[in-house]
Amino acid sequence: MAGYERKQLIKDRILDYIMTAAGVLSLMAAVSAAVFILLRGIPQLFTWGSAELFGMRWAPSDIPPSFGLFPFITGTFWISVSTLFLSVPPAVLTAVYMIYFSRPGQEKYMLFITRFMAGIPAVVLGVMGVTSVVPFIHHWIGGTGSSILTASLTLSMMVMPTLCLGCRSAVLSVPWKYYQGARALGISHEKTVFLLMVPQAWRGILTAVLFSTGRIMGETLIVVMTAGNQAWMPDSWLDGVRTLTANIFLEMSYAPGDGGDPVLAAAAVLLIFIFAVQLLFSVMRRRCFPYGK
Repeated sequence: MAGYERKQLIKDRILDYIMTAAGVLSLMAAVSAAVFILLRGIPQLFTWGSAELFGMRWAPSDIPPSFGLFPFITGTFWISVSTLFLSVPPAVLTAVYMIYFSRPGQEKYMLFITRFMAGIPAVVLGVMGVTSVVPFIHHWIGGTGSSILTASLTLSMMVMPTLCLGCRSAVLSVPWKYYQGARALGISHEKTVFLLMVPQAWRGILTAVLFSTGRIMGETLIVVMTAGNQAWMPDSWLDGVRTLTANIFLEMSYAPGDGGDPVLAAAAVLLIFIFAVQLLFSVMRRRCFPYGK
């Protein structure tokens, strides 16, 4: 018995070392990529100055070239906000419905469908956006069809399943005794769920929203296929727009040699933008929801 326990202990330690090494390597890879982009991109931002960084015109082939990133920063902001506006309420309500309002046996089917939808590749959703959402917006609402609204609707289909699963985990983390205590006091089922259980889970829900925000801001393919890729300021939800990720993807032809600096500068701005959003959400979690899961 002692020999078996010793072998099991050795196996556990080896597995622990392997998992630790994998985590360290993943962290080093992410940090190395971020440091490389920032070291190459930030000096270019200082070289440009605020006039170029907040400029309205992107024309790298002109003489002299123009590298205004402000339209892309604005496009990234509006598509991210619009997608969250369209996806967060349905995701939270779906998670709450699965836990507290679904019929017996219904939750497992909804959970299976949600997990299946979370695994659909972005290119499939992009094709669906081009073939279905773009013509629908063009015919029934107006514009060319390739717009902020179209990209936001398609992106919401991408992030809603993952966001729903995160919200479900957050709501499930609230102790069941809270629900039992409220019901014992005579509070109705609906009030207990929406006034007690869901508010207690807001910290976890904000974490799920944070992860979804990073995925939205980093998505490229769907935006390139559905947003119109117009390198100027939009006037409405029906105008085309280009995000920072789409601009990096479309302008990679300038990457070789010295021309790569503008692309890396745009990547550095994107990293700073994502870090600022994560910092904002962290402050919101601590200040607005000091209690709860």
